[in-house]
Amino acid sequence: MPDFLSLPLCKVDRPLKIHSRLLQDELWLVPAGTTGEFDAPTYSPEECRLLLILNLSKSELKAVHLSKRVLQGDLVLEIEFLRPLYCKKLDSYNLLAQRYEAGESELEIELQEHSRQLSRLLTQVSQLEKLT
Repeated sequence: MPDFLSLPLCKVDRPLKIHSRLLQDELWLVPAGTTGEFDAPTYSPEECRLLLILNLSKSELKAVHLSKRVLQGDLVLEIEFLRPLYCKKLDSYNLLAQRYEAGESELEIELQEHSRQLSRLLTQVSQLEKLT
């Protein structure tokens, strides 16, 4: 049995019901392509990654969650939104990289996380560009 506390999002192989203290509500983390009836909003691993990259405030996250609950929809970002988000994240990465190179070695983990987020955004943009 996998350790769900350290399980990467891409390794989720079945729906997991989660009670979010932040949202004060239930949600389901479901593998990509999962269909079916759920008693709470569902989030795919990709939606979770996008929400993390967006770095939304508590109230913004609650608004997204409420929208998913009421509209029973999925989080979809258009390429026109992703490009500026990528540029903003890249600027942030470059600033961190400069500080890291100047000797702030404690920034290594944060720099790696920014790198992963940039990679995910670039993948999203590339996939959307293929569709247009």
